[in-house]
Amino acid sequence: MNGDTLFVSKKAHGRINLMGRHVDHQGGYYNMILIDKYVQCDMCKSKSLSTTIIVKSCGDQQKYSCDVDDIALRDNWSKYVIAPLIYLNEKYDLRDQINKHTYHINIWGNIPQGAGLSSSSALVVACAKCFIELFNIENINNFTLINDCCDAEKLIGTGGGSGDHASIILGKPNIITKIKMFPDIAIENTVNKPEKLEIYIYHSGVKATKGTGNCNQRFNDKVKCYDVGFEYLDKEKYLNDLSEESLTKIKELNNENVINVMKYGYREYNRSNNFYLMCLNNDYEGIGKMVKQSMLDEQMLYKCSCNEIDHMVEMANNIDGVLGAQICGAGMGGCLAIFALKGTSVINVFKNYDLIAIV
Repeated sequence: MNGDTLFVSKKAHGRINLMGRHVDHQGGYYNMILIDKYVQCDMCKSKSLSTTIIVKSCGDQQKYSCDVDDIALRDNWSKYVIAPLIYLNEKYDLRDQINKHTYHINIWGNIPQGAGLSSSSALVVACAKCFIELFNIENINNFTLINDCCDAEKLIGTGGGSGDHASIILGKPNIITKIKMFPDIAIENTVNKPEKLEIYIYHSGVKATKGTGNCNQRFNDKVKCYDVGFEYLDKEKYLNDLSEESLTKIKELNNENVINVMKYGYREYNRSNNFYLMCLNNDYEGIGKMVKQSMLDEQMLYKCSCNEIDHMVEMANNIDGVLGAQICGAGMGGCLAIFALKGTSVINVFKNYDLIAIV
């Protein structure tokens, strides 16, 4: 490799958010753990007469030729590769470095797309790390990187927060990390995964592609419900400000969607705040109750589940030794996480489903 060519490679793992869905962008907590699935980005920069960006994936034989200004025109997964470059260029003015080079970008990995395991955010993180090294951007710590990745992904049109990026960047395998997102991102607690707990992750067969189509609209509509609710309350800004009195006042809006989302957020915030204590105390019964209630509120209040996931939840909860089951990620399909005591015969019952991982 000569002096005109530079190669970098970065990897980002998927995650399971054990407790705290739909609340990271409203001041809630993530309780997450990394899984042994990943996205890897390999980038090669070489001198050329004009800017050319070629993206390909081992799972997609088509090559995509991209431009740093055309993200709005992209209707495929390559937008998650280009979004970090567009954002970093806007923030750090990289145009002189970007111009007159050819970039070959290869994407590898085994996180299923649309599974609720953060394949898209992992791709954004891995690519952002590569671009940062390629362009010698200095003084970016983990917390700056989290915010940069979140803002980059918002260019694609999703209105969520930085919880997934924080989980991927700050998380560890076999360690449950409780991350607070507001007012500043911080690791509040860490605890070993309870020894007798196993978490089985099965794919429902339904893809939940948050950044496209109807899924994207439903996701953003739920976020807007929070916006409407907090604007009406005025004094309360984040979920930790809410009380039963706040929820009573919200009913004055006479908007069922907003009322349900705010009620869900209030309950899930408290669950996400206390979940690590259940794990710290090896309270398996408490973990199960919390997981079941969280999924029930998902179904009845937040309403981002689907028939396939609901059927799997019912199957799981009828197995002796299963503590509870809940949807992974933003919902609308994807994977189910089954919390079970070691030795439980989950695999036999779910033999017709794709087992993604056991944590």
